[in-house]
Amino acid sequence: MRRLNLGAVLALLACFGCEGRPSTQPPSPALPVQGRVFFRGKPLTQGRITFEPTDGGRDATGTIKPDGSFVLSTFGQDDGALPGVHTVKITELDRPLATRGETHVRVVEGKADYVLELK
Repeated sequence: MRRLNLGAVLALLACFGCEGRPSTQPPSPALPVQGRVFFRGKPLTQGRITFEPTDGGRDATGTIKPDGSFVLSTFGQDDGALPGVHTVKITELDRPLATRGETHVRVVEGKADYVLELK
């Protein structure tokens, strides 16, 4: 009888804390960022978009879809970009897209949709 009880106690101890265990990963500090990219008034149909924080930190990247839409990822899939001012770089077919000047975007809490118009 003692073996049965000891076995039951060991089984319970082995499972203790299995559910509700705190995650070992902290929540992402990124804010949601999605949007559309237009080039000369029309959706850019392909490419890669990168938001580079001007004060350092990890870049956020995304793939531009055929309708010009994108969703950014920094630490995990589709988690967004770090808050702050970013220089936006777009590459099309693995080469920089020619634009006049640099495009800057400020990522802020409470805003998730960004429309970029390149000329």
